[in-house]
Formats: sequence, C-alpha cells, structure tokens
Amino acid sequence: MSKRNVTLQLDDEVIKKAKVLAAREGTSLSALLAHQITVLAAADERYEAAKRRALAALDHASDHGGLSWNREDLYDR
Repeated sequence: MSKRNVTLQLDDEVIKKAKVLAAREGTSLSALLAHQITVLAAADERYEAAKRRALAALDHASDHGGLSWNREDLYDR
C-alpha cells in the first residue's frame, strides 16, 4: 500500500501531549497518529459489515409470531 503525506492542524497542547504519549510508546508522533487512524478506520469497517449483516438478516427473517392485528383490534373504542 502506498503512503502519502497529510497536513494536520492540532492545538499546541494536544501536540505536546501526543508527543509525550508517542515517546512513552517508543514511536514517532506520525506513527502513533497513523496507527490510531488505522484502528479507527478498521472499527468503522467492522461496524458497517455488521450493519449490513444485520439488515440482511432482517430482510430474510420470517414472521414468527403469526399474529396479525390492527389498531382497532387493540383498542376498544
């Protein structure tokens, strides 16, 4: 997979904290951010796949209750 540079603007305080975190992890700020964005993108892909599976299951679900009703049946007026 090819890589490209991206310009990112962050508050100075956020940059300071991120640099400390990266140093604690033994990595660069760039690598730390790249990893976190990759994790975020993977989580989104898993969510979308689960959503597609759930919607497909609903499309193929059968009516297990067997009951049919309407509003008038439920409320005596």
